[in-house]
Amino acid sequence: MKKNIINFWTNILIFVNFFGVIFTGVLLFRFPYEASERTILGITRYDWGDIHWMLSLIFIILIFAHLALHWNWAKVSFNKYLRMKPKTLIIIVMVVTIFIGILVPAYLTRDFPDRKDFKDSYPKVSLVEVEKKD
Repeated sequence: MKKNIINFWTNILIFVNFFGVIFTGVLLFRFPYEASERTILGITRYDWGDIHWMLSLIFIILIFAHLALHWNWAKVSFNKYLRMKPKTLIIIVMVVTIFIGILVPAYLTRDFPDRKDFKDSYPKVSLVEVEKKD
C-alpha cells in the first residue's frame, strides 16, 4: 500500500514538474535576450533560466525514482521481450544517459567560443537604445 502512495505522488510530481519545465522553456524562448533587464512576474530572464535548469534536474531525479519504483516490471519486461538481464539494462541506461546528457551537448557546442570570449564580443544594447530605434 505504501509503495502505491509513493508511486502516486511521484507521478503527480512528474506531471506538475513537466508543465513547469515546458512553461519556463517557452518563456525563455519568447523572452528576448536584449530585454533581459526586464522582469516577468518579478523574475529576470537569467533567474527564469535558473528555475528552468532546476526544474529539469528535479524532473530527471523524479524519472529515476519512477524507474526505481517500477524496477521489477522493467526487469520482467526487458527479460521477456528483449531477452536482457537487469545488469545489461542498467549498463545500457547508464551509457545512453551519459551519451545524451554529456557527450552530445559537448559535441554540438564544440565550435562555440569560450563563454568569456562570447560575452566580451556580444553587443551591449540597452532597452533605451532599442526603444529609440523604433
